[in-house]
Amino acid sequence: YPVQNVDLVDRLAKEGLVISEYPPETPTLKHHFPIRNRIIAGLSTGVLVVSGTETSGTRYTAGYAVDYGREVFCLPYGIGVASGEICKLLVKNGATMVETSEEIASYLEYFNNPNNQKKYHLFNNFERELLYYFEKLSEIDKKEIIEFTKIKARKKQ
Repeated sequence: YPVQNVDLVDRLAKEGLVISEYPPETPTLKHHFPIRNRIIAGLSTGVLVVSGTETSGTRYTAGYAVDYGREVFCLPYGIGVASGEICKLLVKNGATMVETSEEIASYLEYFNNPNNQKKYHLFNNFERELLYYFEKLSEIDKKEIIEFTKIKARKKQ
C-alpha cells in the first residue's frame, strides 16, 4: 500500500527482503498499519518522524520505537502547522529534533559507542542529548554556560 508501490515490493522481494506477518495475498486493511509499524520500529536503530497529526498512525511507530529502546528523531515544525503536531509532541516527550541525516548519523554513532553508553545509561533522552551537545562545546563555551547558569562545575572523575 499504496498501489503505486506494487513494483517496489516486487523488486524488494527479488533483490532484498519483504517482511510481513500476513500471507502475500492478504488485502490491505487499515488496522494492519500499526502492526507493520511495530516491525519497522523493531528492525530499526532509530526512527525518523517527518510529519503527522497527534492522532496519526505515526504515534504507534514512535511508541514502539521507545518501547524497544530505539531512538526517535523528529523534524522541526513551526507553531500551528498541523502536519507537525506529532513531531512537536514527540520532542516534548524526549525525542531528538534533527534537521539533517548527518545529525542522525552523528548521534547514533556517538551513542552506539559502548564507552558512551556506559556513561549515559542513567539519563533520559533529553538529558543525553544535552550532554552530547555539551561535550562538543569548547572549554570557553562551557565556562560561559557555567557563569550564566551559576551551576558549579564538577571535576571529571
